[in-house]
Amino acid sequence: MKASQAVFLGGAILILIVGIFGCLEENVPPTDPLSNGNSNPGRDVGTDTIIDLNKLTVDVTVENPADYDLAGRIDLKGDEDYFRIYSDSFGVLEVITRRVPSEVRLAITVYDETGEKLGSGSSSNKGSNFKFEVNCEPGWHFVSVSDVGNSFDSTKSYVFQIDFDFEDVYEPNSTEFDAAEIALGEEIFAKIRTSGDVDYYSFTLDKAGVLTTKVLPIPAENTIRAEVYKESEGILEHHKSPYPSHGFEFYTSCLAGKYYIKLRDQTGESSADFYTLLLTYDTQDIYEPNHTISDAKEILIGDTIQFKLADEEDIDFFKLVLQEPDTIHFSFIEVPKDQGLRVILYDEVQDRLSTHSSSIGRPLLFEKEVNSTIYFSIEDNIYNVSGEEWYRFVVH
Repeated sequence: MKASQAVFLGGAILILIVGIFGCLEENVPPTDPLSNGNSNPGRDVGTDTIIDLNKLTVDVTVENPADYDLAGRIDLKGDEDYFRIYSDSFGVLEVITRRVPSEVRLAITVYDETGEKLGSGSSSNKGSNFKFEVNCEPGWHFVSVSDVGNSFDSTKSYVFQIDFDFEDVYEPNSTEFDAAEIALGEEIFAKIRTSGDVDYYSFTLDKAGVLTTKVLPIPAENTIRAEVYKESEGILEHHKSPYPSHGFEFYTSCLAGKYYIKLRDQTGESSADFYTLLLTYDTQDIYEPNHTISDAKEILIGDTIQFKLADEEDIDFFKLVLQEPDTIHFSFIEVPKDQGLRVILYDEVQDRLSTHSSSIGRPLLFEKEVNSTIYFSIEDNIYNVSGEEWYRFVVH
């Protein structure tokens, strides 16, 4: 096997190139590949080479990736070439074949330093190129190159490139178990790197409130779907891009606990560019969650209630307990200037009593005779909720 140049941008990496049989089982590649049973070392091995990839980045231009390829030959049936790679950071290792001889179906497999398989790729037909990616932790990794089925050989060289991306620092996070823990208010820059890639993040909330999820901007290739859910529970809220490159935000009423957010491209597209994720949390609306009548928050006569509608679909429910029949007066004294309200009253068995609506930005005042406990819901009636502005009302 012979090596030309290879390049990795942004990290401390070494590649040790060896041509051997059985080194993976021993976990530590030999320092002298010529002394380890290669049946034709003069043709396939050359010298034992360590490449410090940082030193190769001085004259590197991304316009010329082929200048930094690695090459070898499967010149015997059953031949297998090994490359050893070291990284001191988490990242994503990408393998891209540049040339596959027409006589072979190339197979490339990546292992960690214990010999556990991390991922692989192979030619779909003889001579066809391919690429794949695996998430890697700090430490040594092995890359093996062989023919599928060990049935063919060739006097021609294969050529492939190995890149290591350190920029997406949240990888590996493709399962809930590997979810990257993030802080509220921190901008997350990450990638949907491959078709089918899924990114999981986790965060912990210490009190009830409203979570704002913003995915903006997103790459031109991606149509992202985001799902928010609580540990051991189903999806609470989800949203998706209406079309590629279109970002979005949505709101979720939450209780205290551990939560996850899952992001994926809903059409299976990938991108080398970053999306941006930002989670913020508002605990000032102390009545959340109250988006169903069973979650209605009890209030008292004379209390001034301040609350927010998280989005156009949010509905807030409240409950007022009366000891005897009475006429109650509702005063919605603060309504955002470009928004309106719809208030629906229900009796103690949750049958609808009446509906009351306000004009845009106008206070809403009305009274109602009731016999005992009542429920009432509050929602936007013109579909123009920002999620940022406060409403205030008092019942007396």
